Amino acid sequence: MVLGVFRSRIVSALLAASFLAASSNAAHANALRIDHSGSDLIGKQLAYELAQQVERSADFVPASEGDEAWKVVLLTVETDGSTSFSVSLVKTAPDALFDYFVTAFVGVCGAQRVQACSSDIMSQIAVPIADYEQNWSELADAERTETPSTERSERHAIAADTPDR
Repeated sequence: MVLGVFRSRIVSALLAASFLAASSNAAHANALRIDHSGSDLIGKQLAYELAQQVERSADFVPASEGDEAWKVVLLTVETDGSTSFSVSLVKTAPDALFDYFVTAFVGVCGAQRVQACSSDIMSQIAVPIADYEQNWSELADAERTETPSTERSERHAIAADTPDR
């Protein structure tokens, strides 16, 4: 009986530890959204594969429109049986006037290399995201920066209260 109680406490402790570890990983994962524009089949497959990699990733969690998140803007066009693509990496700032552009690059991807191209794109965005989080995360801190839209609203309110001369 003592062994049974001891065993159940160990199991409970292990379950709690694994839950805390999973919560800790989720807390450090960056929200990432994939926005695709293009009507070519390979481009759509590439966007789908990127979204799948985000869902499977330990470093990222899928984000929705309006969330403060990283955003990959993927533009694709069919060229000679492959897709030419442009990737822009943006840090969204819902409370600011503009989002933060971080980097961009271009590439070509064939139908047989969609998974490899997707992995390459994820690798290329991982470094700037890590650099941003380490060196410039204060840009996303809304309490330490005043948004231009707030300043403009206050100036318009002051101008409206000033009598004409």
